Amino acid sequence: MRKLLLLVALLVVLVSIAPFASAKPAAQFAGCADEEARANAFTLRAVGLNGVQMNIVVVGVDDFDPAVTILTEEGEVVNCSNDSGDAEGVSFTLPSLDEEQVAGPSELSASSGFTVDSDERKSYDIVVTGNEGSMGEFVLLLYGASVFPAGDYDNYQIITSQAMNDAEVPIAIYVANLDLPENPLNPEVRVAVGEDFKQECRASSSDSLCDGDSEDLTGYTVTLEADEDPITLTGNDVVLAFAAGGDEPVTLDIEARSSGGQSTGPYGLIIHSGVGEAGDVESGGEVDAEATPGS
Repeated sequence: MRKLLLLVALLVVLVSIAPFASAKPAAQFAGCADEEARANAFTLRAVGLNGVQMNIVVVGVDDFDPAVTILTEEGEVVNCSNDSGDAEGVSFTLPSLDEEQVAGPSELSASSGFTVDSDERKSYDIVVTGNEGSMGEFVLLLYGASVFPAGDYDNYQIITSQAMNDAEVPIAIYVANLDLPENPLNPEVRVAVGEDFKQECRASSSDSLCDGDSEDLTGYTVTLEADEDPITLTGNDVVLAFAAGGDEPVTLDIEARSSGGQSTGPYGLIIHSGVGEAGDVESGGEVDAEATPGS
């Protein structure tokens, strides 16, 4: 079995992203992460969305209490959530979780969402922090997007922080078909850091179709509601796994695709990661060829 976590060597920053430089104060929404907290947080950026209702659930691992803040690309706060009754029944079993780790169900889970009209194209930042500055791991589920037509794909970015690097939190990226047997999508995930590090996975059950660190997802589960049966993942669902680390933050570019451009349908983007202890650091950046994972 392939080793699950690959230490991401992140050493030299070429371009500073500074994603929150223009962020506006979040005081009008009680409990939202402020600008200082966001600089040390986990950030998932959904890029160029069009005609979609996006739903986000964040489940703390073990006793971690997560909060999620949604911002527009201009830095305006759309919504934020701490504990949410809608997310209490969500739970996961995933290979990136250690045997003793538990990801839900939990009353500490948070949920949020936003809508993008079909006549516009927008990007949003999904920012996960720990309540009262706490650190720990979480599993984030984002669903509502679809691959259509078959040759199309959706873009996301994980913008790490130095706090994540210092804590060496996991960064496991899953793209899963959560509506079997109705959903015909056969998913694929591609991850890149800069121009010279690229990995992809087209079927987690096949070593020849997955680069880097992956693992057969057959039998792992996602439960969306407490009174519903778990959704069982298959070997056609995909995962690539890393660990944050190094001297500088980076941006991981993610593409959610149809494997071989042969199918269409909705999917769930699942990310197992974490929030490190806050410090006086910035987030974002790109790395050169010598500093990329696997170099």
